Order: sequence, then C-alpha cells, then structure tokens
Amino acid sequence: MQHQSASGRARRIVLGCAAGITVALGLGVRLLGEGTWIGPVGDALYAVLIYCLVGVLMPRTTKVRIAVAAFVVCGLIEVSHLTGLPAQWAQNWPAVRWILGSAFGWIDLVAYAIGVTGAAVIDRIGSQPVSVAGVR
Repeated sequence: MQHQSASGRARRIVLGCAAGITVALGLGVRLLGEGTWIGPVGDALYAVLIYCLVGVLMPRTTKVRIAVAAFVVCGLIEVSHLTGLPAQWAQNWPAVRWILGSAFGWIDLVAYAIGVTGAAVIDRIGSQPVSVAGVR
C-alpha cells in the first residue's frame, strides 16, 4: 500500500510541476505573443493545465479518464459563456477573464481537445518505464 501512496505522491508532484510550467507558458504566450495563433494556443495550454489539475486530484485514475474529465471541465466552462455570467464577473474581477474567459467559441472546444489529447499523450509517454540497453 505504501508503494501506491508513494507513486501517487510522485505523480502529484510531477503533474503539479507540469501545471506550473503550463501556466508560465500560457502567460508568456498571452503577454508576449502576437497574432491569431495566440488564442488557440492559449486555449490548448488551458486544457493542458486542467488535465494536470485533474491528474493531481486523481493521480491513480487512468490517463483516458483524466483526459475525458479535463475536456468535460473545459467544455462546461466554455458553455457557461453562453449564460453571460463569466463576462459579467470579469467586469468586476478582471482576473476572471484569464481563468474562465468570457465569450463562447466553437474553435475553443477544438483547442481544448487538442490540448487534452496532447497532455494525455505526453503523460503516457512520460510514464513509460525507461530501459537502458543491457540494464534490467
């Protein structure tokens, strides 16, 4: 049982570090980038962040379930824009725009799918045992 607990802690640490790196990349893209690519890249990175956070909360859950849960969270946040509430909240608290966004966009859902899929693939590759030729 301790081994599972240690692996869960290690996974949380890795995903937590990945979340921090993702936030730094996302802020860098939004603050320093120019062009039409900024929105979709930022949205994909947002989905990566949500994947990392779901993984931190559920470290022993399969990567597929983490990806599905992350996409559902992103999708629900995106659909909430249709209510107008995130835009209203952003008027009073500007940081809400960075966290929740404010306007619905179908292309955002595509970017979320790409981000979550990329995160799951990287997570899967990164969790494969490393073997060195001749060493077992």
